Amino acid sequence: MNKSFNIIIMLLISAMLWTAPAQAANQGAYAGVQVGNGFTVLGGVQLDKILSAEVDYSSYNSGYGYSNCGFANCGNYVTASALGFYVAGIVPLQLQGVNNLSAYGKVGIVRTAVTAYNGGNSYSVSTIGLGLDGGLQYDFNKTLGSRLGLTINNNFTDDIYIGVIARF
Repeated sequence: MNKSFNIIIMLLISAMLWTAPAQAANQGAYAGVQVGNGFTVLGGVQLDKILSAEVDYSSYNSGYGYSNCGFANCGNYVTASALGFYVAGIVPLQLQGVNNLSAYGKVGIVRTAVTAYNGGNSYSVSTIGLGLDGGLQYDFNKTLGSRLGLTINNNFTDDIYIGVIARF
């Protein structure tokens, strides 16, 4: 693992832990789920009106292979997961007739792991890289919102998703 990535990860984690108790009382923590190419659970702390710190874990759908097996699965498949630490910004959109709609963007560090299984053997690779995410968020009320977004990681896990977030 690259030393600069370790430092960035530690800084993001420290910022989230250091600000969580004070900011949770002032702005609120939130959690959510997203569904797209995979399934994501996320949590974050709103640091001020437009800035938050967020962490998410994604598990991506497995792909199965049937080559030289007829209709039986020979045990060939691939799994992928990603763990990301982000700084996120959200900006309310001022659209006529549309209330509670915002644009959001996230940038952070993502560790992606991919494992391929082939006839009893497994091959794994993991990388750490830049993660970008953004989209639209619609707030139904002060505690419940929905998201439509796109994740772009320079690893293996780009994803279009829909999601729901709940604020505490």
